[in-house]
Amino acid sequence: MRLKAFGMESDLIGAGQLSGFSRVLLLMCALTLSTAAHAQDSDQNNAVMLTAGSPPLEVVSVTSKTLQNSLLGRESYYAKNLDELYQVIGEKLAPVFDMRYVGYLVLGDYWKSADDMQRDRFVVAFSDFLIKTYAKGLLNFNQEQLVVFPATYSKDKKRAEVKTELLMNEGSIVPVDYRLRRSTEGWRVYDVRIEGVSYIQNYRSQINAEISALGLDAVILRLEQAVQESTLSPVADETASR
Repeated sequence: MRLKAFGMESDLIGAGQLSGFSRVLLLMCALTLSTAAHAQDSDQNNAVMLTAGSPPLEVVSVTSKTLQNSLLGRESYYAKNLDELYQVIGEKLAPVFDMRYVGYLVLGDYWKSADDMQRDRFVVAFSDFLIKTYAKGLLNFNQEQLVVFPATYSKDKKRAEVKTELLMNEGSIVPVDYRLRRSTEGWRVYDVRIEGVSYIQNYRSQINAEISALGLDAVILRLEQAVQESTLSPVADETASR
């Protein structure tokens, strides 16, 4: 099915200026807004509440609708009150993103050697980074079209994938795939693949290289400071030390 997305524009960040992980999150916004546009026209979806038994596609669509309804008509307000926007986005995404598992995947082998405090700090800092970047992307998302395909499942039914295709304004098609895992709390998103590239794999290699050079504590501290200052870079700027 082909869905029309809501147009949301702002002067904070131009879409052409975004690259790398910011591009991934901006494309994630397309699913949020496009699915929400479809959900708004469905009385049945309006009545749906997520439970631990909600299937993957429902997790995505209902969360999208809830998030879109929270922002609809208040884009200008949130553009001037980003802290409130971050809080809203965090409240909506926290139940459906498995951030501890994301942290485990991003840190890789370093997760095993990290103590509980280091793990907790990294998960919180990386989660805050995702939320802030995602939130700004929502305010700067331009109208696109989206094709959403039915969810597919692993043989053991513990993993699922929701494939989508974004039709960009210039006519290109960008595959955006969402991977979910079943937990005791229900289906939760743990990875997003843009044109076959996993954001988990992409930033695991970069962050692990930085940890190898500086140590885990230094990387966590830098990430915490970046989030606090809203610089929104998950890895250090190499030019800053030159």
